[in-house]
Order: sequence, then C-alpha cells, then structure tokens
Amino acid sequence: IANGIPLSSLNSFGDFFKWIKKSEKLISIFTNQNGDTYYVGKVIDVLKDAIEVKLIDENGKWFKQDVIGFAQIDSISFDTYYERELTEKQSGAGDVTNSKKR
Repeated sequence: IANGIPLSSLNSFGDFFKWIKKSEKLISIFTNQNGDTYYVGKVIDVLKDAIEVKLIDENGKWFKQDVIGFAQIDSISFDTYYERELTEKQSGAGDVTNSKKR
C-alpha cells in the first residue's frame, strides 16, 4: 500500500478505477481530446473499456454524467488541493456531478 493505494492488487486501469469508485474520491481526468479541458468528478461505474463519471463544476455543484473511454485518458490526479477543495464545497451541497473545467 502506497499513500493508501493497494498497489499490489491493481493490475489494470479497470482495477484502479474500481478502487477510486469504492473510495468515493474526486478525480481529475485529462484526456487527449482537448488539451485545455479536463474533467473532475466521481467514478460511478467502471465499464469494460471506459468509466462513467459524475461531473462537478468549479463551484462544487454536480451538473452531468459522462462516459470516458480508457483510450482517451492521458493522465489522472486525485487527492490534490483542488479535488479536496471541491470536496469541501460539495459537502452539504447534496448529490453532485462532476464537470469539465479548465
């Protein structure tokens, strides 16, 4: 386990996203579709070759759901200052969805 991540049991993108889903952490997803846009949200489902995410905007408000294919993902981040700040904003804002942002 490194920083709370059970590395020895994560053998694929799918395993990682299942762990993220279970942890209920906000995640930032950078894609190869648009260098100026990234998604911030919670993983709500892990599909064969994609994830379904609930997106949140910069004000901590859930606004839509989207499906992002594994092949589209360039990088991810979680538990950074930005994700923690959004988590605080949405605590008490009710059910939320993540948003495209940048």
